[in-house]
Amino acid sequence: MALDASYNADLSRIQLAATVLGASATYAVMDRTLDGVTYTTVRGGDDVPVVSQVANLDDYEFPVDEAVTYRVRSYNASDVLQATFTDVITQNLDQPWLKSVSRVYLNREVEAAEASDVTHVSRAGVFPVSGRSYPVAVTDVSSVRKYDLRITTFTEGEAEAIRYMVTSGDILFFHVPSGFPALGGYFTVGDVNESRQGLPWERRWFTLPLTEVAPPGPDVIPTTYTIASMIAEYATVSDVIADNATIIDLMERVGSPSEVIVP
Repeated sequence: MALDASYNADLSRIQLAATVLGASATYAVMDRTLDGVTYTTVRGGDDVPVVSQVANLDDYEFPVDEAVTYRVRSYNASDVLQATFTDVITQNLDQPWLKSVSRVYLNREVEAAEASDVTHVSRAGVFPVSGRSYPVAVTDVSSVRKYDLRITTFTEGEAEAIRYMVTSGDILFFHVPSGFPALGGYFTVGDVNESRQGLPWERRWFTLPLTEVAPPGPDVIPTTYTIASMIAEYATVSDVIADNATIIDLMERVGSPSEVIVP
């Protein structure tokens, strides 16, 4: 099999590993479909480098509990198709995940305690008119959905991870299991309330005001390791080289959530 799709639970991702892509292949395109007709390019999958006939990509926004067909197409430097391969995977989630679309090293499985009612935000305006009994309405298509998600953490480490997540200011992807009773999707987070209730003292409750937003554009690429990650982890370039045989080994490392803090 020249394309293998497998689930990795460390950051909740489908890992796509393609091989035998052609001796002259220089890049690959990776996409997915649920119906075999409409394909969606996996984020970062429109120009995946091919090295020694191998290309790899991770999908953090995969459909849950559905048979997903992944496809890889490789091309040479002249944009001539070299090879096409597919693989099918059905993956569910045991718990919901909060994911940063760009800084995926922040991704965390969360314990969702409760969710508020969903508010469908209206854009209509009602204006009183002098001398008339009835006001005039100015209407527009309804806006987004909003609700409050309450999650709990049980250790200081878990609480700190959530703090880093909301401090990032990133658009978050709330990835929920099939049949989960709260709304999943892409959200921006408002003012977060953190509280401590009862024992043990390490337990925290976070209330996240979520406002539904459009998914980030394809130019937003998931990153597990940055220059800041490397500077924080290694003292010298020699240390980097000694610990990583190739650039691919270096880029497969996972950064620290604390990198979102700007001194």
